[in-house]
Amino acid sequence: MTDYVQGLFVIVNTMISLYILVYVIIFLKRTRELPNLERRPWHLLVAGAAFFMLSQLVSFISLYLGDLLFGLSVSHIKLVLEFFYGGCVLLAFITQSHLILMKDVIVIMRRLKNQKKESELEKDINKDIREVSKKFYK
Repeated sequence: MTDYVQGLFVIVNTMISLYILVYVIIFLKRTRELPNLERRPWHLLVAGAAFFMLSQLVSFISLYLGDLLFGLSVSHIKLVLEFFYGGCVLLAFITQSHLILMKDVIVIMRRLKNQKKESELEKDINKDIREVSKKFYK
């Protein structure tokens, strides 16, 4: 009974990993016009989804072939693949948060530039008013 449940979960996880991989690839195809830098987290998610899918396929194969695959323990192969999967997903989150932070910094810098321009404009207007008032009141 436990083998049946384990096999069921492996099949479901494999289907989920296939869905994630297809979704990310479709998203990347639809956003080709965006700069490559903004799509980098999605590239990392493709790699992570591929490692997750490989891990699930190794689990699926191990159900039928046993605990050794190419002379290596299946649990060790899965551990390495899951390490790369987790690393890619975490790096994607870090990259995405860095992009968001940089966009916020750019917005703040633009606001500061606009404020500086406004203050310079006010100084120019005040200067013109003083000059006109000096001419008028002479």
